[in-house]
Amino acid sequence: MEDEKALALTYAYTALVKTIADSGVISMDHLFSNLAGARAQLERIGEVGAAELLGSLNESLQRI
Repeated sequence: MEDEKALALTYAYTALVKTIADSGVISMDHLFSNLAGARAQLERIGEVGAAELLGSLNESLQRI
C-alpha cells in the first residue's frame, strides 16, 4: 500500500508541476537547479536512498 501511495503522489506531483510550468508560472531550469541542490543535501546527510528517489523524480520531470 505504501508503494501505491508513493506512486500516486509522484504522478500527482508531476501533473501539478507540468500544469504550473505550462502556465508559465515557474521556470523548469530553476526547479531542476533546486532539485539538484536538494538531492545533494540529502546525500550530504547520508540519506542516499532518498537522494536516489529524488533523482528519479527529477528525471521523470525532465521528460515532461
